Formats: sequence, C-alpha cells, structure tokens
Amino acid sequence: MLLIAQSDFQATGNFKKDLQSKTTLESKNEIALASNYYEILIASQKLSPAQLMQIGLNYLKIEKYSEAIEVFKTIINKYYLKFPICRYYLAEAYFRKGDLSLSKSEFKTFADNYLFSSDSFKIVLNESLSRCDSMLKFARVQKPKSIQLLSSTAEMFSPSMDNKGCFYYVQSTKKWASETKNDVIEKRKIVTIHSDSSILPTYINSENTLQGDVFVSEDGNILIFSRKTNGVNSSASQVLYARKIDGIWERPVVFEYPINVEGYNSLYGSIVKINQDYYLYYSSNKPDGKGGLDIYFAELNSDFKVVKDSILPNEINSTFDEITPFYNKQNATIYFSTNNARNNFGGFDIFSYKREVNESIVNLNMPFNSGADDFFYRTVDREGFLESNRETPTSSGDHKVYKFEVEKNDMSITVSSNYKTQENYKLSVDENAVRIYYSDTSQLHSIAIEQNKKYRIKVKQDNYIDIDTSINIGNLEEGQKLMINLFMEPIINIEGKVYFVDYDSSAPKVKQCVVELIDISNNKERVIYTTTINKQNRKYSFQLPTDKQVKLKVRADAYNTYDTVFMLQSFKSPGGFINNIQLHQIQKNNILFLDSLFVLDDEIRTYNDFDETIKPIASSFNKNENIKAELTIQLITTDNAKNDFPVPSSLEDIINKYFIKDININKQIIKVKSTSRNQDWYKLYLTYK
Repeated sequence: MLLIAQSDFQATGNFKKDLQSKTTLESKNEIALASNYYEILIASQKLSPAQLMQIGLNYLKIEKYSEAIEVFKTIINKYYLKFPICRYYLAEAYFRKGDLSLSKSEFKTFADNYLFSSDSFKIVLNESLSRCDSMLKFARVQKPKSIQLLSSTAEMFSPSMDNKGCFYYVQSTKKWASETKNDVIEKRKIVTIHSDSSILPTYINSENTLQGDVFVSEDGNILIFSRKTNGVNSSASQVLYARKIDGIWERPVVFEYPINVEGYNSLYGSIVKINQDYYLYYSSNKPDGKGGLDIYFAELNSDFKVVKDSILPNEINSTFDEITPFYNKQNATIYFSTNNARNNFGGFDIFSYKREVNESIVNLNMPFNSGADDFFYRTVDREGFLESNRETPTSSGDHKVYKFEVEKNDMSITVSSNYKTQENYKLSVDENAVRIYYSDTSQLHSIAIEQNKKYRIKVKQDNYIDIDTSINIGNLEEGQKLMINLFMEPIINIEGKVYFVDYDSSAPKVKQCVVELIDISNNKERVIYTTTINKQNRKYSFQLPTDKQVKLKVRADAYNTYDTVFMLQSFKSPGGFINNIQLHQIQKNNILFLDSLFVLDDEIRTYNDFDETIKPIASSFNKNENIKAELTIQLITTDNAKNDFPVPSSLEDIINKYFIKDININKQIIKVKSTSRNQDWYKLYLTYK
C-alpha cells in the first residue's frame, strides 16, 4: 500500500488547481489537508465573500482560531452588510481562543445591530453572552497560573507520574495512508522516564491494540490502561490493570463486569487509594449512561474485584462525551474533560467538580483550556500535567504534554508562649494514627495536608503543659492554607519542704502532715493535688499552668493549719517557685505562723502580701487584752560568730505598729553552713496562751 504524507498536499500557486484541490478535500471532509491551500488562496484576493466565509468556518472547525479571526475581520471590513453573521462567528472565534473580553464585546455589538428573525437564535446569543460573563468572573477570582510545554519533540498521550518522580505516557507514531483515514497506521506503547525499569514488559506493550491512555498509581505499583479487544459481535475498548510486586510487573488483568461490558467501550481509567480502599474512575458508553461517554467510579477490594459500580451525578455527565477522569484526594475534587459546548472554549475542555459540596462543574479556564482539545488533567504532589493539541489544533494534530505547578493545601504550625521564645520542643503530626511529620526545632512548620482528613497534633517541652489536639480538615480551595497557632502554657513548679521544729517540749511529737494545693480561680475551692509529708521525706512538688490562683494548705493533727494564697500569673517564667513551710511542734491553737521575711538594705521583703496576712492577725491580738503572747524573731545566718543580733529598724516598725504593746520578744539564732542568698533571713512567730 502506497503511503502519502501530509506534506504531499501543497499549494502550487495556480489558483484554479489549488481551488480544485481544496474543494475536493473538503468534499471528503479532509479539512485539515484542505487548509494547506487556504493561505495562498486568500492572498490571491480572487475568492468570493461566500468562499471566504466557508474558509473562516473551516478554520473554526479545525480549531485554527487566529486564522479564522483574520478571515472574519476581512469579511466584516469589506462585506459586512452582505454577511452580518460574520460578527457572531468572529465573537465565537475570540471566545474559543480565550480572548473573553473581545468575545463579549463582539457578541454585544452583534446583538445590538442584528435583526433577529428567530427567537431561538436570540436565546443562543444570550447564552453566549452569559457564558462570557461567567467565565470572565471565574477568571478574575482565579490566581494567575502558567503552564509550559514538557517536550516539543515527541507526540505524547496520557501523562502520569508517581510520587517517586517516575513519569509514564503513551507514545504514538502515525502515518497517513493513500486512501481513507481508516487506513492510518498507528503504533502505541507505554513509555517511562526516570523509572527503575524504563522498558515495560512486552505483555503490557503487546500488539497494536493499546489505546492512548495510561495511569500510574501514586505509589507507582499499579498501572491502569485500556486495549481494544475483539468480542463476539464487535470490538470494544476494555480497562486493564497491572501490579508491580517486588519490583516486577505482573501480567495485565482485565477488570471484571460491570466495569467492562461486552460490546461497549470502557477506557481512560485512573485509580486512587483513599485510606485502605481503591477507587477506579473511568469513562464508558454503557447503556445505562446519559449518552456518549460517561464517567463511572468503582469501589474495589484488595483483590481488585468490584464491590460497587456507580455512574457520577448529572452535574458531570451529559449527552456529550465526558472523558479522562482524575480524582485528586488532596483537595477532594474530580477533574475531567467534556466536549459539551456549554461553557467550553472549543473541543474538549477540562472541568472540576467537588462532590462533597454539590457544586456545579467549573471550567478551569485559561491557560488550562484552549480552543483545541485539552484533557488528561492529573497532579501528583506539587506537579501537574495535561495533554493538548493546542499547537496544532486539528483532529489529527500532534498531542503534547504540558506541565504546571500545583498549589497544595498546607497546614502551617507555629508554637509560641507569652513568656519566652519557644525552642527545642518536639512537634509531631499524625494522620489517622500514622505519623507523617516530626520535628524537634522551633522553625515554622509547613505540612502538606489532604481534605476531609483528621490530624492529631502533639507538642512536648520541659516545664510546659503538653499539647495534644486534633483538627478535622473540611473542603479547601486549591492552595488554601491553614494557619495553626499553638500556645504553650508554662508550668510553675511549686516545690518546698515542711520543717518539723521542736518548739515546745510539752506538745505531742508530729510525725506527718498533709499538704494540699487548692484551686480557687473560680471562687470555689477545689483540691488539685494532695500529698503526705513525713520527717523522713519532707519535700513536696506540684506542677500547675500559670492561669491558676491557688492556695497552699498544710494540715497536721494537733497543729494549726497553715495556708497561703498566690497567683501563678505573677511568675514570668516556668519552674523555680519554692515555698518552704516551717511547722512548729506545739499544741493546737497555740501558734500562728505569720510569714517568712528577709531583710535587704533594712527593707522588709516577703513572699506574701503583708497587709493581707500579718496585719489582720496582729490587729486581732491588739483588741484582746486577755491573750498572753510571745513574739519570736528567728534569724537564719551563715555567720558562725554571731551570738546575738539587733532587731532591724524595719522589723521594729512592724512590731510597734501591729503587735500588742509590751509584747515579749524572743530572739533565736539558727546557724547554717550555706544559703541561697547572702542576706540574713528572719522569721516571725507569735505564740499565745
């Protein structure tokens, strides 16, 4: 059989011969070949207005929109009164090229000046204007994006990539036959780039029945593709899968009924794993569809048997062809292409649909769509691909792969505290109980997330309360980010000792006491911690967040209860608060522990508010003349040579102001080897009988 290349159909420069060749090819519906003669015939300026109009319409048909625009402009400038309909076709050419503003302007000019003889045509024009408005509005709210040609040399079909960077596509070689288009020789094979096995087994790439579609799963272990097979009554396309086990591709398996139905085409499959389940999306012209090719999805078990097979909703499927479905679980959106003329630039356009929120389908607009055929929209991680013949927009034009950057949904996590800069904390994020992120630094954390998932976030750091929280991710727009600000509450370490002091030999010996930490933040006393202290282990330790107002209470049989109130907010850093309690071994109702004081530059400092603790108690004794009391001032010093001490003037002022006149004052010296402060410490005790 003699093969003739497309280049054999060339203009000769002879007007009559070229016109005859054009007319013959057009009569056989070989418009793409006939277009080889259009440029020279137009340049001759010998064509009639009707012939120019036909060429403009043919340019539209083979999706050469720039050429069509020039032809329609020429007719409008020279023959507008004879062919006013040209302005409508000019507007349509602008629309399919993606020049929406110019398209709307031409549609409006045509509507304002054309005398309609048919109400149905007026409806079509109004729909075209509405279509321009809706797509212009969508284009304004979308972020500007760009796509770039992946390869300018090879014709490529069905781009697909796994998360390891292995790229798969179908490569096709074609030659024109001498007789009819049915004689075109085609050979397709699945090709991989940067794969651990660049040559796929022959049982995957066998024969010439391979269709122009292939899909690789995210983990790179499943291939989905289609072949044309001969059935009992006719040939049809079937969807197959092959699995990679231990790095080796197994033989392809045909999906069972109802995915593949004898006598009907099923193809353009893609697979997605959600949690532990697999879902297959594919196109088919099965008899239960809406018409043409419709999109279905099938739930599969671990053996790839069909559990459930369903057609996608009416918002997606129509009487036209819906093909190349792809479900992006990262934003819970299905992408597909359709040649439904409503809201299309021309040919097949790529649309999106969010099933969870029951939206209508949305045209992805420029630059993803063009006036040519655009399909096989797919993404993996932060890369996306699509296939288009926009550079040579004819039914037999070269198909090329275009690449674009994907904006993923990220969750940005910051960890902070009002008290200090956070450092060296440990942050982890789990998805469905699986660890997906871990860090022990204080940097800004950006984590890729998926929609409709639940994430558990945990933060740990010494002297801070652990954070353990969960967040449910709903529906997000592409590129939408979640900002999670976590606040770590410092923990105050309340530590101290209880001293058992033999002060009165007639009192019973104390063996143990109970220390309670009581929350009084909400004007109600609630015991938070309780511990028992004995002489062998005198220490107590509690940890609390700083938003508490607490009271420390010490109780012992036959002894006075000691309590003190403090606000944890007053401490500016976590840890380090120590409160020592000296419990005196004297009989009940015979002692009041007033406060712990120390003297700095003759100025009294105290942990507790003096006016709230010492003053009321001392004043009560002043009012009761029958009480016999003795005030003990105890000095804790590191000066071993000191046998007596003068009462500091500030302490004398307190005694004279608040205590009973002529009260007996007992001075005691306690010598210690070392102290955390260089100053002398004083403690006041008031005993009464």
